[in-house]
Amino acid sequence: MKKVGVLQALWASALLYSVGSCLFWLNKKVITDTADAIFGHFQRQGAAAVIRILKEEEEDKDEDKDEDKDEDKDEDEDLPGRVLRVKVIDDGGKKCD
Repeated sequence: MKKVGVLQALWASALLYSVGSCLFWLNKKVITDTADAIFGHFQRQGAAAVIRILKEEEEDKDEDKDEDKDEDKDEDEDLPGRVLRVKVIDDGGKKCD
């Protein structure tokens, strides 16, 4: 068996570490570029959909706040939940045939 010096062992370790780091970076780059090429379009679509949904939710919250302000002014404050307005149509007392 051949004896290995401490400096040679450190040099071999540094060399293996640097080669491993380069291979890791190269592998990561290939996988990332491939995933972007395959799924990038879907990710952009998903991002647009998420932004649209968040905007709609924000608008709904703003509308709810406006409706809450209007409901506070109503006389029906003691009713639980939402107050639905019903339009009554008077048919002049006509009966269905």
